[in-house]
Formats: sequence, structure tokens, C-alpha cells
Amino acid sequence: MRPARSALAGLLAVLAACSSRQTDLLLTDFIPRTGTAVQPIQAEIKGQGLQPLLHTDFQKSGKNSLDAAFQAFLTKSGGTTPIQLTEVTLTPQHSLTATIPANLEHASYDLTVIDPANRKAQYPSAFTVVTPAEAVHHFRVDVDTSAQQFEGVAFTVTITAADETNQIADGFTGQVLVSDLSGGISPNTLGPFALGRYQGQVVVSRVFNADTITVTGAVAKQGVSDPFNVSAGPAVQVAFTSTPVSVAVGQCSGLLTLESRDLLGTTSAVAHDVVLQLRGSTSGSLAFYPDAVCNSAPITTLTIPGGQTTGAFAFKAGTASSLTLRVDPDAFPSVEQVETVH
Repeated sequence: MRPARSALAGLLAVLAACSSRQTDLLLTDFIPRTGTAVQPIQAEIKGQGLQPLLHTDFQKSGKNSLDAAFQAFLTKSGGTTPIQLTEVTLTPQHSLTATIPANLEHASYDLTVIDPANRKAQYPSAFTVVTPAEAVHHFRVDVDTSAQQFEGVAFTVTITAADETNQIADGFTGQVLVSDLSGGISPNTLGPFALGRYQGQVVVSRVFNADTITVTGAVAKQGVSDPFNVSAGPAVQVAFTSTPVSVAVGQCSGLLTLESRDLLGTTSAVAHDVVLQLRGSTSGSLAFYPDAVCNSAPITTLTIPGGQTTGAFAFKAGTASSLTLRVDPDAFPSVEQVETVH
């Protein structure tokens, strides 16, 4: 009897060791995460510790058997009434397959799994019953009209798919086409949506008053934003607006004009006074003047006042040359233009 008792004790020790190494039950994914529940849905549950329970009959046959009877339930988040999933089956990949019953209420559901050892694991917000994508009636397009939008600068747009009652059609996961009145919006396609919503950035490349964004989905479902203005961006450069001149030695050039511009080259007022240093490449005499006939006192700087866009000056040169005029703003990059003195 001692050898038999010894063998039995050894087997019990092995089983105890295996039990002590049993992986904790943990749920990591539920596929799919959303569905309309109009019809039963096949689902897969992934996790750790999804394994059968080993039974050994020491009293009779001494044979082992595996118990793979798992149970799975969906409970409305915040609710108390579980809904049992059917056909719960353990796969060779140590995941579970199950069937979600049809006609669940539109809501978010938590998942509970009970394994053959009566261990329990939960996965919050595992599945959401959504409105069918076919229920989309229109789109809501929201732009923050309280914020100033600038040409060439990205801003946020939020688009919501809605049904006939203006409730979110959270089953819509597609894309929409995008256009605007200015004709300068990009990108022209936005999506995919998640639970009926999309939030992303667009750029309008033109100055435009009372612009609106239109989105178009399948079967010509549309939505239009409230009007908003697209302004020139902040001034970041100056440029000559007058063409190069050709003047005689000692002759007044007439006014040369400059303007402040944004990054895309659109005229934009400076936020504060910008001082421009005036320079020239000639080795002879050169003087700058604030008036068109060079009768005022000579100047070496020119100021574009805050809130304004333009400045102007004239010059006289005492030597014939190809004269490079250079304007050095105190806040922006320098700009040059070549004039001819003959």
C-alpha cells in the first residue's frame, strides 16, 4: 500500500503545484466593440487565464477530465441586470467565442466572464449598442466662431452624424467630403468617424468673410457650419509693392512703397510699430526721403505704425550704378530690391 499511497501523494503535489501556477483571470479585449444588435452578433473575448479546469476522480476511475464551461454576461453600464451570452466556447487559442443576443437597448455594456473554477473577471464598457449608420439624416458641423480663424492656419472642426431627431447616429464610422465658400479649404475628405463623431483640423488658404463649411456624406446627406471669418494671418514680413525704378544721378526716385504681409503673402497689418532701417549698396552719396519729391529732411529709418500695412520712401543717388536697396525691419527678415541709377 505504501507505493500506492506515495504515488497518490505525488500526483496531488503535482496538481497542487499546477493550481498554484494558474494564471489570474484577466479580460483584455472584446470584439467587436460596437454593433447595432439588430441581429445576433458573433463576438470574441480575449484575455489571460482563459483555460479549462482539470478534474481528477481519485475515488473511482482515477481518470482526468476538463471542464471548459465558461459563462459570459453583458450588463448595461451602471445597471444590475445581466444579459447572458449564448454559445460561449473556449478556442484552441485560449480565447472565448460567444453570441450577443439581438435587440439590446442602445447603451454601453460591461462584460463579465465566469470560468469553470467560478472565478470572475470584468471588462468595463466592453460593448456599445449603436444607431445603424443608415440612420444618418444630416451632419452637424461646429466651428468655434468665437475664435479668430486665420488663412493658412489650421483650426479645429467637429462633425457629428445625426438622425432625424438630431440625436447622434453613433454607428456611423465613414468619411465625409468637405468644401467651403472660399474654395480654399483642405483636406477635402475627413474621417473615419468614431461613434458618430469626428474632430480634426482644416486649413482655409484664403481671406474670406462669412465663410461656411459644408460636409457631404453618402446619399447626399449634408451639414453646413455657421458663418465665420477667415482673416489674414499675423504680419511676419515686409515686401516692396512698387516696381524697380530707373532714375538719373541726383534725380528723386519718387515714392517706393512697402507693405506688411502674413506668411502666405497676404497684406496684414502689423500689431505694433515696426521700424525699418534703410540701406543701399552704392559707394557714392545716397540719401532717403519721406516724401515723393525729396524736399524733406533726409531719413535713415521708416516706421509702419501699429495697425497699418504700408510705408513709403524716396531716394537720391550721387553715382550711376545698379543700386541694391535693402530694408531691415526690427522684427522681420530683410528685403531687397535692385534699382538703376544712370
